[in-house]
Amino acid sequence: MAKPSTPSVNRRVLIDGTKLADSRPDGIRRYVSGLLGAMVPVAAQHEDWAVDVHLGSRIIPISEIGPWLDVRKKAPETVLQFFRQRVDGLRVQVQRMTTHYDVVHLTMPNTFCAFRGFKGRRLVTVHDLSHLACPQWQTTTNSESLERGLQDAVQRDARFTTVSDFVRKELATRCGISSAHETGAGCDRSRFHSRHSVDAKRAVRTKYSLPDAPFLLSVGTLEPRKNLLGTVRAYRQLLESNPQTTIDLVIVGHYGWGDLSDVHDAAKGCDRIHWIGGVPDDDLPLIYAQAEALSYVSHYEGFGLPALESMNCGVPVVYGSGTAVAEVVADAGWAADPNSTEQIFHCFREVATRPDIRQERSDRAIRRSEQFGWSRVAEAMWDQYTAVAECRVARLAG
Repeated sequence: MAKPSTPSVNRRVLIDGTKLADSRPDGIRRYVSGLLGAMVPVAAQHEDWAVDVHLGSRIIPISEIGPWLDVRKKAPETVLQFFRQRVDGLRVQVQRMTTHYDVVHLTMPNTFCAFRGFKGRRLVTVHDLSHLACPQWQTTTNSESLERGLQDAVQRDARFTTVSDFVRKELATRCGISSAHETGAGCDRSRFHSRHSVDAKRAVRTKYSLPDAPFLLSVGTLEPRKNLLGTVRAYRQLLESNPQTTIDLVIVGHYGWGDLSDVHDAAKGCDRIHWIGGVPDDDLPLIYAQAEALSYVSHYEGFGLPALESMNCGVPVVYGSGTAVAEVVADAGWAADPNSTEQIFHCFREVATRPDIRQERSDRAIRRSEQFGWSRVAEAMWDQYTAVAECRVARLAG
């Protein structure tokens, strides 16, 4: 019996998955994980395309990405593992020299150095331009790597995608790049939802010593750009204006960078503010689902993944106006000027005193979140792969 013929590969794509090796599950890591997971079935529909993922020391077919999405690959612990990693590194070098990709997709500009030797037209996803919009709230290292990555992409005549229309417009006004395409971002609704058992909720409350009282929630890397100071000051004002309020404040997040002494000073002496630190992705949905509202009043955001995660759990959002979060939340929350403690306080007061409005916006949050799915993002990104590949063919023909 003749064996079925294997479709010939006409086009090759290399996707940057190096962020998966990051030890902290920040927004960009969750973006890369969500995109790659949703890209598996999309790529399977195009048998004449070969899609690989660059993981730093390895390059694998996207069909094998599953084990890498949720578990960080551990550093070598034995001599055998050390040599295996060296062999993997040599294989990557050989692949770089011998494989020509039609599309090399950088899922963030900062990783451009790892892809310098790969042949193929660039597609670069930009998550924000914080190094230009608010350089005072960025580390020098991150600002420099982002700027160098953008310059490298422009020099290579790259095509750009963005996670929001806000960033697409910023690329035009701040960088003169007017041809970027918004492909969006999503959220894993199988993980972030409100359908948790009472026992599971109780277990996570015990694990992190969460208050028995209802609580406002703040989620994000602890850094000045996130404006945790505005959240804490507005919450203290809520307590002062209404000492009988039953709502506590829970703060979740790893320390990132910058001086947060003013935040700690503002919170000093208040036993109703609970600092939880970073939590694993598996526990985060259970914390979201028990909050009255999320406080996400950042000075600047390129998308705002915690806001979408919160909305998927039926939790409305108090967000900083003038950022991309407005695109995500729409009417499923409250907008406040991040520089105005008074405006943030008024939003908190409505959460605390108007359960009818809070419930209405909770319902809106779930409906709104359904518009952000990873499958839609993967399909939009595939359209960009096709456009980049066809552009390369047209140039070669010309």
